[in-house]
Amino acid sequence: NNGGATSKGVTANTIKVAWRLPADNGSAAAVQSAAGDGIDISDSKDDIVRTIQGLTEFINTHFQLYGRKIAIDVFDGRGVGADEVQGAGQDGANADAVTVADQKGAFIEPSAGTAPYTDALARRGVVSIGVNYLSEEWYTERHPYVWTGVSCTQTVKMLAEYANKRLFGGTADHAGDGLRGNARKIAVVAPENSYYQDCVKTLVADLAKEHNTLADSLSYALDINTISQDSSSIIARLSADHITSVLMVTDPVSPLFFTAKATQQRYNPEWILTGTAATDTDVIAQQYDQGQWQHCFGLRTFFADRGREQTDAYAAFKAARPDQEPAGLALYGIYQRLLQMAIGLQLAGPHLTPATFGAGMQAYTGGTGFFGTLRGRAGLHTLQTDADEVYYDPNAVSSFNGAHGAYVSTTPHYELGQWPREKPKARN
Repeated sequence: NNGGATSKGVTANTIKVAWRLPADNGSAAAVQSAAGDGIDISDSKDDIVRTIQGLTEFINTHFQLYGRKIAIDVFDGRGVGADEVQGAGQDGANADAVTVADQKGAFIEPSAGTAPYTDALARRGVVSIGVNYLSEEWYTERHPYVWTGVSCTQTVKMLAEYANKRLFGGTADHAGDGLRGNARKIAVVAPENSYYQDCVKTLVADLAKEHNTLADSLSYALDINTISQDSSSIIARLSADHITSVLMVTDPVSPLFFTAKATQQRYNPEWILTGTAATDTDVIAQQYDQGQWQHCFGLRTFFADRGREQTDAYAAFKAARPDQEPAGLALYGIYQRLLQMAIGLQLAGPHLTPATFGAGMQAYTGGTGFFGTLRGRAGLHTLQTDADEVYYDPNAVSSFNGAHGAYVSTTPHYELGQWPREKPKARN
């Protein structure tokens, strides 16, 4: 006896799950144009739906759900993801949240990748997973309804420790011509959204604990229509201020523009990787200006270094559907969200509610796999705990996709508080 209907979207036999496919306003085509022919950044709708369904079947047969099965409902949303990422599009997000809560009657939505949509779901009592890189304060205000793969608070706390122990007080030995060997002068670049800027404030505060300060903090709009102009002006300012090292707390698309503009303006800094938004994956980094990105090093939160067919995500899909293939790049994001959901559902126990889901998530004792070491902690809404130091080598062959361009690890994976004081190891 699992208690039957313990919460909205939960019966004795079923856990209702909704997955929104957001509308597009042409931004994907614009990003693809900027990336060029080197990578197909988009998967077809059929690829995505097949992958969601296959991984859901894997969860239903490999996790303890106490007599229940997940019934997943993939639907086309009204909300435009690109607008919502910029903090707009609230009307569409609200409409989709109403669909999930009232029409679908879902307990959980694991694809909530934007703040407006996630907030709208929380206000309607729907648990969600997926909106990454917001502040821990933002998640806590919506407890127990909002969970994330990576919070920017934990990311920048790790970044601050890394910078305090390995960057400040050193020389820019890994910069390019004109800056190499200069005393490090460090700036941060991040989106202008308030929740990103809250995390920049956390970064500044943690740096100050060791009496270190940034030379500058620059922001840009998360807008594909303005990023080219914004990146040009930001690079000009960084160059004029003789910044040697740039902390990139960014989305995965903007470095396409920043590195291109840097080459145009003959500016060759150290690009400090922070592990945000898949910038630490080989297939994304291969699209950046390689002459610039050869000066990149820093933190990787993504536990890669293996080919696609050797990943947990691929194995899970093939365990459920051995005669089919999953999506390409979308596979890993889908797997991460469904895996985190499955952990919470299993550890909630048979009496499934938002509160028991949250308690189970924070009680997770952890494990190490494709996404590094995951572990629940009281008061936090992410399972991510660690990172390693890497540098980018444009000549190395990636084990992930067999193409040239790969991150090379130089350290073990360290958790917060464990980083040793020593110079970073990087490609000169």
